[in-house]
Amino acid sequence: MRKNSIALFVLIFSIVAVPLNALQVKSAFASGTATGGNWAIDYPDFAQTLIDKKWSFTLKGINGNMIGSGDYAEFNLLDANGKELVNDSGYSSGVNGTIEFWDYIRGSDFVGIDLTRDFKGTVKVLREFGSKQKDAVVSITIPASSFPKRPTTSSGYISIVTKFELIPFPQECTDTEFQFNVMDPYSEISTVLFSIVDSAGKEVATATQYGLENGLQKDGIQLCAYSLAGTVAPYNFVTTVSFESKTGKLALSEKTAFPLASKKNEAIAKANSMGEYCAKGNTSKTVAAGATCPSGYKKINFLVPDDVAWNTLTRMPKTQKNKNYIVYACVAQFDANTGGSKFRGYASPVQEQSYFSNGINAIFTGSSKSLLKLSEKSAFIAKVTVTGGVTYTTIGGKTSVPAFEIRQFKNIGSC
Repeated sequence: MRKNSIALFVLIFSIVAVPLNALQVKSAFASGTATGGNWAIDYPDFAQTLIDKKWSFTLKGINGNMIGSGDYAEFNLLDANGKELVNDSGYSSGVNGTIEFWDYIRGSDFVGIDLTRDFKGTVKVLREFGSKQKDAVVSITIPASSFPKRPTTSSGYISIVTKFELIPFPQECTDTEFQFNVMDPYSEISTVLFSIVDSAGKEVATATQYGLENGLQKDGIQLCAYSLAGTVAPYNFVTTVSFESKTGKLALSEKTAFPLASKKNEAIAKANSMGEYCAKGNTSKTVAAGATCPSGYKKINFLVPDDVAWNTLTRMPKTQKNKNYIVYACVAQFDANTGGSKFRGYASPVQEQSYFSNGINAIFTGSSKSLLKLSEKSAFIAKVTVTGGVTYTTIGGKTSVPAFEIRQFKNIGSC
């Protein structure tokens, strides 16, 4: 405890300031000076103090009231409930000098501090021995509105800066980077969880951040094909902010749309890149996507089969005859035994990492000239027409599989 001095007079004055957005480095209100009678106190930019993690107050004499070279003063600052914020003392900087009070400060120091009512401070001045000036007690009032407001929403603490554009469905594990702003003036955040969820709320990817500094930050979230299996679009990007236990705050969460292309949308986009398929009897022509077919030709629409259609196709292919679908496939056998216009492959309505494991055995036919672009282990996407089912002889007997006629196709790599 510091030595108490005798109060010979009391001077009361106020310090008024303007609130600050916690993200700004320069505050909307500046440091300034409060005066009253023959005393003045310089006060800091309170928002900047939270950034600098230090604040200081400077006592000066004015109107003929000087601080002597040996003068000493104590400064105590409390909130409205009497909780101590600053307790410091100092000596004069010299003849007609100043006395500075300072302390280190952290945003977390304000947990439990009443920011709805004014702070109260007291400066006790002890004059040097032999001084003709009188000792003094100076009382000050600092409005709590001078300090940054605590955010009240998840986006108030963490705001996503990146505007997500259409993201292709990943074939392997792929990182998606994003930027975000941190606005935590009182160091209340414990962890931030970023997650991607599907329409049913299933979590498909996460990234966690600890010990975040205020300002612009970046992170990445990894999307993997296996974790997206069985999920349903549309997807959302969810930000969940958890707080230090001493704050007593419950976690806050907000979500925004995450434009991850579904496997179906990806297949349609790839099929469209091949152009429009126009048919006239047994002849066909291809025109640019969105263009009108030539006179006498009819545009054929191809769809990605849904689960019911695909299950029907695999079990009762004849019932799907003449249906026009978009499929992915891997060439399994294309040799002298199959001939130049027919091959065996594994098909799927979506792109697969393993067609052998996840695809269905099928027979494909097409123009021998165009099929020269395919070989065994070629992966491709195709617009096909179901021609029914085919039964062929195997080592173990006979097997029946769906049959497709390829109308258009595009190589997409190997399998």
